[in-house]
Parts: sequence; C-alpha cells; structure tokens
Amino acid sequence: MLSSSKKIDFPETMLNKWTNKLTLSASLIGAFSTITIVQPQVAFSLTPEQVNEKAKAFTVKIDGAEKGSGVIIAKSGNKYTVLTNWHVVDSEGNYTIQTRDGTTHQGENIQQIQRADLAVIYFNSNKSYEVAIKGNSDELSEGQTIHYAGYPTTQGRVYRFFGSKSITGFLSDANIENMSEGERIQSQQGYDIIFEGTGLYGISGSPILDNNSNLIGIAGSGTPAIFGGASLYGIPIKTAEELAKIAGINISWLTPIKAPSSATTNPSQSSPLSPFSPTSIRTSPPHNTQSHLPESNPTYPPRNTPTIDDFPNGNFRDDTWSVSLCCGDNIYSYRGQNLRTGDSLNLSNPTISGSSQRRIYTWRNGRYRYQVVWQNNDPLFIRLQVFSPNGREILNRLLEKQGF
Repeated sequence: MLSSSKKIDFPETMLNKWTNKLTLSASLIGAFSTITIVQPQVAFSLTPEQVNEKAKAFTVKIDGAEKGSGVIIAKSGNKYTVLTNWHVVDSEGNYTIQTRDGTTHQGENIQQIQRADLAVIYFNSNKSYEVAIKGNSDELSEGQTIHYAGYPTTQGRVYRFFGSKSITGFLSDANIENMSEGERIQSQQGYDIIFEGTGLYGISGSPILDNNSNLIGIAGSGTPAIFGGASLYGIPIKTAEELAKIAGINISWLTPIKAPSSATTNPSQSSPLSPFSPTSIRTSPPHNTQSHLPESNPTYPPRNTPTIDDFPNGNFRDDTWSVSLCCGDNIYSYRGQNLRTGDSLNLSNPTISGSSQRRIYTWRNGRYRYQVVWQNNDPLFIRLQVFSPNGREILNRLLEKQGF
C-alpha cells in the first residue's frame, strides 16, 4: 500500500523509452494517485528457419537454354508471374519453371524489363502457390541482415537457402567517375545492392529477403565461387517496379497481374565461345537508400569512327595476355592471345567512346565485349577488359607496350 504523502517519479530518460500507455489507479485515503506505465515496443522478426520456409514456397527453378532461379510475385486466376534476371532467359529456346512441389511448368511470354537485368516469365497452373510479399528497398542500410535462396547448378541443382548475410554497400554511393567500366555497366543494369554471399551459377534471379521474408531485391550478379567470389549484387525491388511500369509491364503486388497477350520480347541468340578464360573478376565498390534507376543510355560521348591519328598501336602484354593493335587501310584491328594456352582472337572495326584524354575502344565478339582503355598522356600502357553477355567484367589487366 502506498502512503498518501509518498510521491513516485520516473526518470525522464526511462519515460522516453515507453510508447504504449497503461493507466493504473491506486486508492489513497479517499483520493486517487495516477501512475502512468508504458510497455516498450518490440520489433519482431522471423528466425532464419522461418524465412527459409517462406522463401522455399515462392522461389522457383528455371531451366532452358540458360539456368537460373526466380520468384513468384503475382497470381491472376491460374496464371502466375515470375520475376527473374534477363540474362537467365535471354537466350532463344523453351524454358520450364519448377515449383516447390516438384511440378514442372512450361514457361511462356517472356518479357524483358528494359534498362535493367530483369525479366518476367509466366506459367499456368490450377494449383495454389505462395506469392512473395513486397518489402521496402528504399530503407536499406549497410550491415542490414538479408537472406537469399535459389537453385545453383552445382550439387544436384537442389534448392539452397543462404541465411543471415549482410549488405556491405551500394553502387549508387560511388562516384561514377571512379567506377570501372564493369561497375558502370552493373549500375546501368539496375544493380545497386552489394551483399556478402557465395557466388554460384544458377543463383541469378534469386529473391533477396529481409528478416520478415519480404522481397527487397533480385540477386543476379557477382563473383562465382570458383574464382574466390565473396560479393554479390542485387537490383532493388523498387527499381524493378518503376522500370516495369515504364516498360508497360504490370508487376504490382496491389492488383492481380494479367500477362499481356502480345508484344512478346524475342530472346537474343546464345553467346559464342569466348577464348579468354576469366581469371580476374572484379567486385564493385560501395547506395543511397533511394531507388536507383539506371540511365537510359550510357554516359559516354557519342561513338564515332576511329582515326589513324588517335589510337594505341603495337604490342602490349603482361605475363599472361598479349594484345596487338594496328591500323591498316583505315581498319583498326585487335589480336588478343592467352600466352599460357595459346588461344587467340582477331577482331576489327571497334566503336570509340570516352574522351579525348581517355579513349575506350570496344570490339564485339558475339555478345562478349572486348575493351581497350588508353590515355594519350600515358601511351605505353593499355587496360584490357572483357565483359560477359550479362555485363559482368570477367577480365581486367594492365598491359605494357613492348619494343618501343
């Protein structure tokens, strides 16, 4: 029993921590003294095991000319919509989608989401499958715990869950002038989230989830584990939504999605064999927390025809790679060779970008890009870069001119 003359005070710092108020009244000799007590709010999140159970229900395996993963984002009647990476489904051919119950469905009506490495693919089923819940990718931060899941091509192509990983940075925090060409391409394809994880082929298109199993991004680029990869890259779900809207593709979680009956995007041809072995795959630097839309066009000056007075020429090499550049009959030619394996490649007629001080020469070998970066104030060196069809930088070497 409290005496009528005793006063109870709670420290202000304690009161500031309380949010939900509960009033108790105490009878004090014909009077009432009111004490305000509150309970702290607790932020609840799922355990990794619970996130896994939810992820397993809406993560799918995609097979065809390419192999990858995807996430079910909507259902309209018997039609389901799967969001994945464009490079998972961009090769011509038929694709199948396998759901959690082991059922294989025929994929149809593939549509590319322009300005990002994203696409949607549909399948029909009278069965009921879980649909991912959209999260908030505008409020991500370094150190935040995320989870992802998918179907890597290794170890029997079975479902795997990668829980309790951390976001380590954001591409949009980097100054574009300080980015490598590979990093610029990643950014221009919608990639922004950098997170720790194991780079395995087949993981592309996997859902990135928060601690409540809400979808915050799509994983799709990184350094494969066989090359010592420790960083992966993802496209924020807000970016996917905004670019899909621009492209006229409805991936809204608020209304049923109806797959368009026409205007199907025709996938491109498969990429040819590249003679260069990927021995050095670079990772990207550190997002602001807002959605990061890539520019509709690369931020390079207009391309033009190479001139005989403005190009590196001669032989450049290091201990593994040799590149010979020469111009004859107004044709600028590239010959690259792996000195260890003897593999070689001849290309001609590049496009030019960059500036008058820093020239970038780009040759195409099918869907692979071979790039030589040269600065006229440092003419004895070139930087050789090779990019895969999905824009990943698979080679970056500094070569020195020989015999000058």
